[in-house]
Amino acid sequence: MKTVIFTMLESSRELEQLERYKKYLNEEYLPYFEKLSQSNIEHSMSVWSDNSGVTYIWLEFPTVEDFSKVWGDIDFQRIMSHRALILEKCEVKILRPGIRD
Repeated sequence: MKTVIFTMLESSRELEQLERYKKYLNEEYLPYFEKLSQSNIEHSMSVWSDNSGVTYIWLEFPTVEDFSKVWGDIDFQRIMSHRALILEKCEVKILRPGIRD
């Protein structure tokens, strides 16, 4: 069953926070996903923005097992927690297909 981590981010308008976020992206976030791309965990990521400072990230896994490997990874949890501390607004939702009777 496909599983998605959907994240909506709203960046700060303050220069200091933007610099902290840029540093976070380069030192933590991007290296984690480079490592993930080299692993055997299947995933696809799409990033969208509406140019108002809001960014939407769609991280999709083809199976619950692949999702669990990432969601249960302490490094992934660390970068998600750190990002939430830097940004004005950070909402995370876990999505899966609906179950019908």
